[in-house]
Amino acid sequence: MVSDPDMDVVLGDTAGEADGAGVTEDMVDAADAGSEASDAGEGATMHAFDVLRAGATAAASSGGASAAGTLAHIPAGPCTKSWSHFSAVPGECAEAGDGGCIMGVDEAGRGPVLGPMVYAVCYTPASQRERLGKVGFDDSKVLKESERDGLFDQVLEAPEWIGWAVTACSPQDISESMLRRAKHNLNELAFDTTAGLIQGVLDRGVRVTELYVDTVGPPDKYQARLAQRFPRIGRIVVAKKADSLYAVVSAASICAKVTRDAVLRGWEYVERGLVATRDFGSGYPSAGQGRPPHSLCAVTGLAPSVF
Repeated sequence: MVSDPDMDVVLGDTAGEADGAGVTEDMVDAADAGSEASDAGEGATMHAFDVLRAGATAAASSGGASAAGTLAHIPAGPCTKSWSHFSAVPGECAEAGDGGCIMGVDEAGRGPVLGPMVYAVCYTPASQRERLGKVGFDDSKVLKESERDGLFDQVLEAPEWIGWAVTACSPQDISESMLRRAKHNLNELAFDTTAGLIQGVLDRGVRVTELYVDTVGPPDKYQARLAQRFPRIGRIVVAKKADSLYAVVSAASICAKVTRDAVLRGWEYVERGLVATRDFGSGYPSAGQGRPPHSLCAVTGLAPSVF
């Protein structure tokens, strides 16, 4: 399942500027190791999320995907370069018929002091709209970590009718984009990343007929830009709190948040001589994350700064 060659990791400055594709052999071997583990022993079972974790662990032990990644779709090593991952196209999406597919877009990690900003899309045949709604997806921010992991597991266990993709924008690329002479602000980067993910799914032969996007900015302007960029998508809805209103956006929210959390769990510092703590929660300065407000200061012993 997770070792399907159609599932790929793309490395590049953004999803729209990728310069390479293909799952690494270590990732494939790791995923296969997890799959074999799930078949071993009478009555033994392993869910898809566990397979990804087992795959990452196996790859790390052989010098492949780092233990930092914990999920096989996350590239090995420090998150200094933006990357994208696209799942295999579900069979039902390839044969969706006149109804086409619905797609949701959401992000995690906009405004933290540590870690990447992750955008995700999730898509399914329009005929499966009601079925998707019954899975129990919700805004990732209102769910416990174990609940998010369980829902991501369900996405992975439904490759025949649910597709997904993520792009992680590294802190270095975000900083470079915003500080260079011809500045590219965070809103523009977010739009380009969203468009890159949508285009990546369309380029894989999926006919998207409805698009739902969660936004933190003016919805009307964002919706008009997407409509101009993707004129063949018949219905485009950009709304605040879309991750609570549309199950397909909630599913994208889960993919983004689980991916970002996995990156942070194994965060690798590239700064030399840094004496750092792992007690940085989910990478936000807010005490609302269940951590003391000074927890991020403890990373360096200084005031919070962007890494």
